[in-house]
Amino acid sequence: MSAFSEFFLMKPDDVKHYAAEVLHRFDPDEETTCTEIGDGNINYVFRVRSLRDGRSVIVKQADKLLRSSGRPLDIYRSRIEAQALQLESRLAPDYIPEVYHYDETMAALSMEDISAYRNLRKELLAGRIYGHLAENISTFLAQSLLPTTDLVLDRREKKRRVQFFTNPELCDITEDLVLTEPYWNYKGRNIVTPGTRTLSGPFSMKMMPFTGRWAGSETAS
Repeated sequence: MSAFSEFFLMKPDDVKHYAAEVLHRFDPDEETTCTEIGDGNINYVFRVRSLRDGRSVIVKQADKLLRSSGRPLDIYRSRIEAQALQLESRLAPDYIPEVYHYDETMAALSMEDISAYRNLRKELLAGRIYGHLAENISTFLAQSLLPTTDLVLDRREKKRRVQFFTNPELCDITEDLVLTEPYWNYKGRNIVTPGTRTLSGPFSMKMMPFTGRWAGSETAS
């Protein structure tokens, strides 16, 4: 029986063995390094690199628990991501890293290493301008979005895909932690320091009784 026949959360040494035994990206006796490079809160991202010739692969594994709070999460989200990337790769192959393998048992997605590229978010925050960015993004959006709309796609297939790609758990995290709790402390766990109280006050919101309508803190009762 393979060591990867049942789910467990991999460590770097496990990922090195996984890349050789399951992915067959490296020889069994080939020396490799493995570094965790992810900075997110719900997945673990590793880069495995050969010391012999520099070949590399990215392994992204979903865990059953949120990294920060231990909140349970369905690892089915990894399958959604894998199929989304595979679909986008067929529609806009010049703009998507190649997906090598998806392992449903290990909830692990293995793909092309594109770390030679710079992180666009960081580049934009640093004020850097890329003359080709608008054309590249608009081309990717046109190639990947238009064919998946009701204008092109069979309506039954469109509904099937909407059902498959919808992830209520991740929507809940965004809707709660990002879009609701900073403004409405309905769980009673927000911490506002004295230095930010004046700034945050005008933006705090709460539900108006009985109406279900939102109001700013200066008008809510």
